[in-house]
Amino acid sequence: MADDSFQNGSANGDVPEIELIIKASTIDGRRKGACLFCQEYFMDLYLLAELKTISLKVTTVDMQKPPPDFRTNFEATPPPILIDLTGWPCWRTRRSSDTS
Repeated sequence: MADDSFQNGSANGDVPEIELIIKASTIDGRRKGACLFCQEYFMDLYLLAELKTISLKVTTVDMQKPPPDFRTNFEATPPPILIDLTGWPCWRTRRSSDTS
């Protein structure tokens, strides 16, 4: 997965660490793409990271040629995918959040 190297928030253990996997741009496959759902998640989580309530890591994935580890872990799940890095093995996608 292409790591966008955007990380924000506090480095201490008091705040949850969240990884957001979003679609990459179709132009170069590394920048943030034009996905409205990904943009919405990014804006909300970025605000929380600016307030130092979470630590945010954003990773972009080129959906035209996803890396093997992405296909292994998430099969055909489309981004955005939200992963809690503080120890919870769960992840949340657009599909699961729309039904709740």
